[in-house]
Amino acid sequence: MGAAKPATGSIIRALIYALLFVAAMEAAISVARFGAPVTPIWIASAILAWALITAPTRDWIVILAFAVAAHIIRAVLVGDKPATEAIYLLANIGGPLACASLMRLQESTLDFEDRSSVVRFLLSCGIMAPALSTCIIGLGTLVDPGRFRAQDLGAWFLSDALSYVVFLPVFKNLVSGGWRDLMAPALRIKTLLLFGTLMASLAALWLMPQAVRLPFQFLLIPGLVFLVFELGMTGARAAIIVSTFGFLLHALLAPEAARSGLTSGEFIFATQIYLAAMAACILPLAAALGEKQSLYEAASESLADAQTAWADLIAAEAHYRLVADNSRDMVMRVGLSGAVIFCSPACHILSGDVQALEGRRFSELVHPDDSQRIEAELAAFVKADMLDLPQTLRARLKLANGDWRAFDIVATLVASRGRDAEEIIAVLRDVHA
Repeated sequence: MGAAKPATGSIIRALIYALLFVAAMEAAISVARFGAPVTPIWIASAILAWALITAPTRDWIVILAFAVAAHIIRAVLVGDKPATEAIYLLANIGGPLACASLMRLQESTLDFEDRSSVVRFLLSCGIMAPALSTCIIGLGTLVDPGRFRAQDLGAWFLSDALSYVVFLPVFKNLVSGGWRDLMAPALRIKTLLLFGTLMASLAALWLMPQAVRLPFQFLLIPGLVFLVFELGMTGARAAIIVSTFGFLLHALLAPEAARSGLTSGEFIFATQIYLAAMAACILPLAAALGEKQSLYEAASESLADAQTAWADLIAAEAHYRLVADNSRDMVMRVGLSGAVIFCSPACHILSGDVQALEGRRFSELVHPDDSQRIEAELAAFVKADMLDLPQTLRARLKLANGDWRAFDIVATLVASRGRDAEEIIAVLRDVHA
């Protein structure tokens, strides 16, 4: 049988992502070329990686085929040389494919439930996948040195890394509806205040004197940390993308006087490093806080369950004692080892001091001729694990006055707090009564 043909829906989806992929490339290139074909953030990589991450593996070939076709068509339209296009194609397809493959191998869902998932994401999508595309561009310095420059490799690496680290979590939030958490009634006002402050701070960059701007950028980090504490992982993702756009807009459009003597390329590269460091700090922090919150909630729930179970146990114990204390029958609780745990007041017929019976072995109360048999029968009863099935034994017990009298002993194996047997409830009735 031949391979199954891709569904129409998969083809349409692949076509849409291919168009978005090329549109993002054109948009990024048109925004900034600072002396070389490198942009501060390459959104196209995140779009293609997201298309692969969210699709079944069987559809990857269709998505990649459309992306390759769109890439080649664009190259023909802009007049790129075949060798140059080959380098760009391998880098722009290879990086997202590596990112998606690593995420699929890790079975990552971009939920960032703990610190390890964030670290794996940063290693895979923030380092390994961008490193692959950067190595391919490095080969381009040999193929077309006029188009590919070694000094641009760092900016290329960071533009790809920022694309994955900034946009993939945001795509996840938008698709899953996680952003709605920030608009919940309990957080809405806090969200508006914190993000309003963040955007106002980013806007203030345009007005600040050069001497103040750099210290302000470092002071912004504690503000972001506070935002993460208040709004969690969803807030962290939103803060990263807002900060990224704010800083990159300033880097791209700020006047030359605001660049601290750096060239436009150096200034953007410095901004990329700042944003990469910010994301590498904020995302693990948010995950750690979420992890601790989950542990706290789990511990609180377990404690509540334990308190409820303990209250039920105390209530059951109180009810049991009430019944036993007011019963004319002699009631004993006997441990699985044979030691008496509790005796009801009616047991005064066996001892003037009922409490003195507690702690003694039950076999000590039995006539020596019956003692070995009773111990064997109780041991077999416990070993058979016959929960809640009363068994009747007969034995002679010594009375408080020293006489011996025959009793029927109705023994029931019970499990008061779980599935395993914990004790024997014995009800003693005088055979001759």
